[in-house]
Amino acid sequence: MKCLIFHAKEFYYEVVERTSAAEEIGEEVGKRRLRECLVVFSAVEKEDEGKGEIPKIAASEISKVAEELSVEEILIYPYAHLSPSLASPIEAVHILDELVKQIAEMGFNVSRAPFGYIKRFSLSIKGHPRAESFRSFSVEKAREKELGAREHPPSDFFILTPEDRLIPVRKFEFEDEEFKSFVEYEIGPHSRLVIIQPPHVELMKKLGLVDYDKYSDVGNMRWYPAGRMMKKAIEEYVFRKVMEFGAMPIETSIIVRLEHPAILKQVNSFPARQYRFEIDGKEMILRVASDYLLFGMASDLKLSYRNLPARFYELAKSFRYEKRGEVVGLRRLRAFTMPDLHTFCSDMDQAIEEFRRQFELCREVMEELGIRFQVAFRVVREFFDENREWIVDLVRKAGKPALIEIFPEKFAYWVIKFEFNFVDAVGKAAALSTVQLDVDTSSRYGIRYVDKEGDEKKAIILHCSPSGAVERVIYAILESSCIAQEKGEVPELPIWLCPVQVRLIPVADRHLGSCIELAKRLKSHGIRVEVDDRNWTVEKRVREAELDWIPYIVVFGDRELEGGKLPVRIRGIGAIREMELEELVSEIAERIRGFPSEPQPLPMILSKKISF
Repeated sequence: MKCLIFHAKEFYYEVVERTSAAEEIGEEVGKRRLRECLVVFSAVEKEDEGKGEIPKIAASEISKVAEELSVEEILIYPYAHLSPSLASPIEAVHILDELVKQIAEMGFNVSRAPFGYIKRFSLSIKGHPRAESFRSFSVEKAREKELGAREHPPSDFFILTPEDRLIPVRKFEFEDEEFKSFVEYEIGPHSRLVIIQPPHVELMKKLGLVDYDKYSDVGNMRWYPAGRMMKKAIEEYVFRKVMEFGAMPIETSIIVRLEHPAILKQVNSFPARQYRFEIDGKEMILRVASDYLLFGMASDLKLSYRNLPARFYELAKSFRYEKRGEVVGLRRLRAFTMPDLHTFCSDMDQAIEEFRRQFELCREVMEELGIRFQVAFRVVREFFDENREWIVDLVRKAGKPALIEIFPEKFAYWVIKFEFNFVDAVGKAAALSTVQLDVDTSSRYGIRYVDKEGDEKKAIILHCSPSGAVERVIYAILESSCIAQEKGEVPELPIWLCPVQVRLIPVADRHLGSCIELAKRLKSHGIRVEVDDRNWTVEKRVREAELDWIPYIVVFGDRELEGGKLPVRIRGIGAIREMELEELVSEIAERIRGFPSEPQPLPMILSKKISF
């Protein structure tokens, strides 16, 4: 909502002509003259629709102006010319009426000019510096202001080494340039605004994986078949890991109703921007994470100490209304997919043991995904002093120094958390795996269990994402390839994530039939394979396969037709190896062992393949 506010000596308006959006009015409001008043020219915008907080936010600011100017009379004057993106007439009238109601409840004499009419007006403005002002109201800005008022207490940064040395950051001698870059990014003044586009953005388009969706909101992507296959494979991989870890899969809604006091408090204290809207007069959000409804479900359960630790897993489609200037590629999105593991523990000893195990789970996931990561802990001083020994043990297990941020007192729901962070090709850090030890939330939601003595006790909760958002995992994998390329290495994707693992290139038309039969045999072993039947030279098709980052390229000619070994170009090796079919199958099977095997997402015959 945009408002142009005048401290008026006198204001007069008169209805001249009705438009198609006009509301029904009585003669008494067709023309009016007001003196010594605040005139608020107001435009309700498209982005205000469904956001029940807007009238309250605007009313609060308008009333402050009126109080400062000692004005008791306020007129809300609909004025469409303040914005190029207007709300629907029905929504606009509803929001303006609610604005009038909110201001009236604050003790002002407030009214509204008719909506949907062409009007003539005359305005005589008071002659002082504050007689004219402009305001732009949004839920996002109000929430940022509120969050800014609740900043965490000053913290101290240290490097914690595997040898249990706690060294102030400024005194630490860095040997790893990437770790140094990460620490400087974390402790220095850094902005999320996108100044330089990270190279994965062009790469994800070039490989036909994913792109921005111009028909949706910014930060919402369209996934092409190859990218969807890659995304699904990672989702399945994480699912298998958490199932092996002992989790129970669940599914909750993406829409959260803001009626339960615990949900409302958690939503308002969560440092993220939300999509808010109204349904049947009830305020809702699209979930930022799976927490809210899982915790509601957990509060309905009859938990026993025998059930704990109880682990619940959900692949949560989540939404955050990130700033437009911060959204880029797969690094920061408004809609993303978060593997969420929540664990309910009986006491601090059990929670710490589970925290340690989940640290190892996250480390294993990062290493198996092939992502280089930097470790950061955030911890309350008292908790660190009491638990330093096992925290150092985790740093030891990571095998490298960790950044540790120590807070003088508890200011959030957690007392300790860690993140595994990836540093991209342009020096920006992004958090992936994380675990948080939460000592507050169970009390808010009434999540309890019955102990051995039959007494009810509150649970301690661990929040874990073993991988971080799936989209961000793909971002890290693509950025890692770009970094390798900058170093002069051959860029490649993990073979289990390659949409095509083998491409067969027939030398001539007479080889095509046998090539297709060979492809079918490879496919029967779960290998994703293409046959390049395009009418290009062999050299051009080989070059195209290399540009498409195909791991195995086989040129199929007369010798192969007669049953000879296959000449296999293996990406990254730079030479051709002669291999039997069984040998090729065996090598690929070994390289993808332990990872999901997704079906081929695109046609096997390349001439039938759509270019995305």
